[in-house]
Amino acid sequence: MVKIALTYYEDKSKTTTIQYLVIIFIISGIFLLITIYDFKLNVKFGDYDIFF
Repeated sequence: MVKIALTYYEDKSKTTTIQYLVIIFIISGIFLLITIYDFKLNVKFGDYDIFF
């Protein structure tokens, strides 16, 4: 019984770690898209510096 609970807990912690990694990946992807978009805007408008 204890062994089953421990394995279940380990599996649960693994899934939460994967979820955290996925969340971090998504957030970093969004930031990357924003920076690329910002860079394109800066290139497009030339002299105007755009900061968000």
